[in-house]
Formats: sequence, structure tokens, C-alpha cells
Amino acid sequence: MAASTAGAPGALVFANLGLVSMGLEDYPRAIEEYTAIGALEVDGLVNRGLAYDRLGEVDLARADYRAALATAPDDVAALINLGTLEFAEGAVEVAQELLERASALDPQAGWQLSDVLRHDGDLDAAAEALQAAIRAGEPRAYLDLADVEEERGNSEASRAAYDAAAAAGLVDETDDSHGVR
Repeated sequence: MAASTAGAPGALVFANLGLVSMGLEDYPRAIEEYTAIGALEVDGLVNRGLAYDRLGEVDLARADYRAALATAPDDVAALINLGTLEFAEGAVEVAQELLERASALDPQAGWQLSDVLRHDGDLDAAAEALQAAIRAGEPRAYLDLADVEEERGNSEASRAAYDAAAAAGLVDETDDSHGVR
């Protein structure tokens, strides 16, 4: 904060303040900090878009994500954020296209893609996307994989995925909210 009031603070100061504000879940402040930068780089657009998204300002979030993608069409964070926003807004086909692109660039994004695939009833593809995300290092995919495997009628695979989630510290061993405990 002191750096932002001393002399002529540069964009890096406001970018760092934006990150701090995001971490504190002070989204209005984060938006102010990112906006103070002026011409935002891709990361700033994605982060400000996320802050708008958290505040329910969907159109402003979408505009920032699209601006980021106009500059960097393969930015995985922008693809994921816009894809999940579009999915939440009911634009399933648009969401699937964006999340498939993200997943092709970074298989960890299969975690988000699986939601669209499950929505469409393609449990096999959802399981494949989640397994790819896990292989790429996304442990949060274990819980979704446990649910998908249960939906597919594969209790043993569901149990194994749930146990892996517990081993990764994602759930309490006594949590029974996923139907496998």
C-alpha cells in the first residue's frame, strides 16, 4: 500500500495490490487496483475478470476474459474462466469448446471440462478428462472422478478415487458426502 502512494507507482505495484486484494477476497478493491494499471496485460485482465465474476458482474467478467483471449488465444486461465462462466450461464456448447481448448493445452483443465461432459451425460468422456487431469497433477479431480465412477456404477473405482482424494488431503476420512463412505 505504501508503494502505491509513494512517487509514481508503476503497474507492478498495482498488479501486486490486485493479487493481494484477490487473496483477501476484496474483489471491489482488486478491480480498482487492476483498473489503475490502465492498459492491462493478459494476467491482469484475467484476474480483474475473475474479480468481476466473483461479484456477479458477468458481462464485465466476460469482456475481460475475451480481451485476454484476443491478445493471447491460448491463455489457459482465460479459457477456463470464460468456459466456466459460459457454462454457469447456460451456454453449454460455447463452454465445451472453450474448455476443450484449455484441456488440449493443459490436461489439468479436464477437471473443469468434466462438468460439461457430465452435464451432457457423457460419463465415459468425463472420466477420461478427469483421469487426464489427475495424471497432469490436478488432485482436485479425484473427488469428481469418485462421483463420476459412482454414476457409472463402478463402486470400486469410485472408492479408489475417493481414497486418493483423502490421501491428497482434499477430504476428511469421515466425510460421507460423496456416497462412498
